[in-house]
Amino acid sequence: MGEELRLLWNKNQRNIQSEKHLIVLSYYYLTALEKLEPESEILKIGIKNNFMRELSETELDSIELFLSNNFEIEDISQLLLDYLNMVDYTPQMMFTSSNESILSLASSYFDFTNNEFADFCSGNGAMLSKALKNKAKIIKGIEINELTHQLSILRLWLEHGTMLRDEIIRADIFEYFEKNPEEKFEQIFSEFPLNLRRKDKYIFEGIEINQNSDWGFISLIMNQLKERGRAVVISTVGIEMRKTDEKIREHFIREGYIEEVIALPAGILTGTGIPSFMLVLSHGNDSIRFTDASDVYSNAGRVRLLEEKDVEKIINSDNIKIDVPNEKVLKEGRLSPEFYLLPELKGGTKLEKIAVILNSRPLRKQEIDEYSAAENTGMQLIRLSHVKNGQILDGDFVNKIIPKLIELKNLDIIVTRIGSKLNVALYQEEEDIRSFVDENFFVIRVNNKDWNPYYLFAYFQSEMGQKYLSSTYSGATIQRVNKKDLLHIDIPYMTLTLQNKIAEKTKEYLEKINQLQLSLEIIQDEKDEVMSSWFKEV
Repeated sequence: MGEELRLLWNKNQRNIQSEKHLIVLSYYYLTALEKLEPESEILKIGIKNNFMRELSETELDSIELFLSNNFEIEDISQLLLDYLNMVDYTPQMMFTSSNESILSLASSYFDFTNNEFADFCSGNGAMLSKALKNKAKIIKGIEINELTHQLSILRLWLEHGTMLRDEIIRADIFEYFEKNPEEKFEQIFSEFPLNLRRKDKYIFEGIEINQNSDWGFISLIMNQLKERGRAVVISTVGIEMRKTDEKIREHFIREGYIEEVIALPAGILTGTGIPSFMLVLSHGNDSIRFTDASDVYSNAGRVRLLEEKDVEKIINSDNIKIDVPNEKVLKEGRLSPEFYLLPELKGGTKLEKIAVILNSRPLRKQEIDEYSAAENTGMQLIRLSHVKNGQILDGDFVNKIIPKLIELKNLDIIVTRIGSKLNVALYQEEEDIRSFVDENFFVIRVNNKDWNPYYLFAYFQSEMGQKYLSSTYSGATIQRVNKKDLLHIDIPYMTLTLQNKIAEKTKEYLEKINQLQLSLEIIQDEKDEVMSSWFKEV
């Protein structure tokens, strides 16, 4: 019934933005309900005064007439709930929500019955509704967005028949708990705004945390958690390696505040495709359970979601989990499940034993402009845009040697140091061309006669090599790797004879690719020339 009502509503109100659908529906429902539920008047006045200024009395009268002619009050209630439960919000909508996939997984870590439950940045109240449904003793929601706050109160009223104005607070969570530090909870959930810059630095147990760090939210949540409590928090993957977060990260590990880190599938969060973690926090943990759920999901069209079978797999499958003592986590300095779940290579050799890693110093834009050349000078600068699918394309010509940059030697391997995508390429020198790389690459230069550079390149291009290589990177939209982690990557050992066989085959493939690339360029030039000739006389 709800879907039919929504289609009818959309058909007749297509000139109204999505968030106004909700505002008008809420206002009309509360108006109709006012005679039966006097308590609804305060909520109705708040919605009208704050969110209906752009609608004229004529528009309101027209909408009211349409609704009263088509729907009973029970129908309006169903239509309103249908909207309030939407996951696929449009970018114009003024409120946010944790999607059902995240809520199902997170709620499996809670025992709501007769316990206190709080949702920091509670959005549309979906998790609070779960807590009420499962007979939580006390609930508390804190939400800063005014419309979201009022609609979440309305949502819980529709679902549970209770007006929870005192339980759902409109406030900034940092300001609220600065005034109410003694207010602590047995269970806390939070999907706070990712990468949000706060007004002030947050200090947790003597450690100062930057305004733009997710650790500020995580620390606040830990601060309000009771000694025997548990919290579930959604964060970006950037928390695990940023140098500026090192002190607070090590503090959480050392103090045993992290119970589990779950790597969620990319694209599972509403409105963003960035990879994310689900952290389970509690007191007194001697080890951290790492769960790699990055490949555990179902598809509904283009949308990724967690079905019941996926949640069950994440909770119960031992082959995607590993428990690591806090001491080892401190030594490694990583919080990535993928890093700890990679099997150790038997008989492998650390990269630092077979190669050196070099990197260029940063160039200012002024310097790049100064060195740029329009014609072939016999010198080129290789940048991120010049490396694609393992191939180094033609670089930008420069007019002189740039002292800050590393000059490539034959069979150097270059890997992305910082960028949106991991790329690996093998440099094959060209006659009369000197090549330099910018600061966005690491240059791996083999210096051990028992190792063939082609073999190392083939390994980095393989499925196994890509997994080991990508495990050293961290970051959400922009990924980066530090030299220390790259040097400690394991390389499978083979005799030089076997390496040379792999190298010969790799060379053959690279030569074929180069020939095909050249043929493609010739065909494209020919196409452009012929097509241009067709219209010369026009």
